[in-house]
Amino acid sequence: DHIKPTCESLNLKCIRSDDLFVTGTVMTDVWSGILPARMVVADCTGKNPNVFYELGIAHTLGKYTIPITQSDDDIPFDIRHMRYIKYDYTPRGMKEFERVLGYFLTEQAKSDRQLDSRYFDSAS
Repeated sequence: DHIKPTCESLNLKCIRSDDLFVTGTVMTDVWSGILPARMVVADCTGKNPNVFYELGIAHTLGKYTIPITQSDDDIPFDIRHMRYIKYDYTPRGMKEFERVLGYFLTEQAKSDRQLDSRYFDSAS
């Protein structure tokens, strides 16, 4: 895992959605995980429908999102205009991923805005 250590090195709290094990429905867990978040990192590798559903919820709530992927082909056309991090799952690639993710997180943490205005650029 490279996301959580990167967040923690920047004194940011990181909660993985698959670490939420409470009683109740899965969607309650999803909402309770995304709702208080300032930022959401979503790994789009493999085009997992659940990831895109949760990414949609994050967008609906105006959260800053950082899509990540191992392949450009895993980023659908309707979110391809957003900045995303492409990474190689190799020791060197993951070191670079941590550096770039740290930059994205640091820049957003400095900002007071929640909504990623770049998401709306194509609509203007």
